[in-house]
Amino acid sequence: MIYTREIELFERNGKPLYKESEHNPSQSVFDFAKWISQFESDRYLLASCSWQDLDFYKFLLNTDKRVLVFNCYDPLFNGSNNTVLLHYIKPINQRSNITVVGNNVDNYLNYWCLPFAPEGNFKNYLQDEFLNFNFSKVFLCYQRSNTGNRKQLYDALSTLSDYGTATYAQWDNGSCTVSNDIYTLGEMSIWNSHFLNIVSETQYEWFDPYQIFLSEKTWKPIYGMRPFLHFTNIYANDFLKEQGFELFWEDFGCTFSNDMNVNNQINQIVNAIEFLKNENLNKLYNKLLPKIKHNRYNLNRFIQRQKDKINFLKTGCFNG
Repeated sequence: MIYTREIELFERNGKPLYKESEHNPSQSVFDFAKWISQFESDRYLLASCSWQDLDFYKFLLNTDKRVLVFNCYDPLFNGSNNTVLLHYIKPINQRSNITVVGNNVDNYLNYWCLPFAPEGNFKNYLQDEFLNFNFSKVFLCYQRSNTGNRKQLYDALSTLSDYGTATYAQWDNGSCTVSNDIYTLGEMSIWNSHFLNIVSETQYEWFDPYQIFLSEKTWKPIYGMRPFLHFTNIYANDFLKEQGFELFWEDFGCTFSNDMNVNNQINQIVNAIEFLKNENLNKLYNKLLPKIKHNRYNLNRFIQRQKDKINFLKTGCFNG
């Protein structure tokens, strides 16, 4: 376990305005702190929405200093498992001296795809490793944090446990039965024996096209060359299509629409499993392989677009 150091890039009344929380002793927090420090500049102040409180947003609404704000590590959105502070982002983002990048804003930046670049922190697999498959199970759904509607999804998948693997963490005195593995695909024998990846994303606001948060959970099956279905804000499907990715709902006899609620989305996932349990999964995979390869290639293009945005922020932000 690595405990993050405090990073204080500017202060207000002697207190750090941007600090990666001491109470988040995780490798991912440390990596985010290290990543964000590359944006230090004497042209602006640097801040993150992660783990901040109301005073932070009051400062941003009243300061005349230039501030570059990142809202891309953990999603900032309305919801019982997140924050009531989202409504501060819109007026902050409208100020000429504030630039907010991340989700829920005009300057979209996906931080979580970056580890999948060759120089990133995600384990560097050979593509042949993903093609060494023999599918004996229909679905794989890794869930850890007990947020949103994940228990509802887990209960539905548990009725189909003969056909796949689903996890749902149990917590006891701060320890968890499911590891927080964000930098590997897990045990490869499991990955190569399970056909469909069900992505149970972090965000559970279902009806807002401007609250799209895609974590490493989304990029794992694309990088690891598996068909996938999303359990998240339904507009994530539109976003992925807009970014050039192929989806798989219709390949499994399902449909999705932006009017789907949580129950309908779970029902469609269950219907897909019912459809797939009678299929020759190895043969079907080979049929879908052109789409799967396209998605893997397109992920590289998507990552490059994020790198281009980063270069712009580092060189052109607040110029003029």
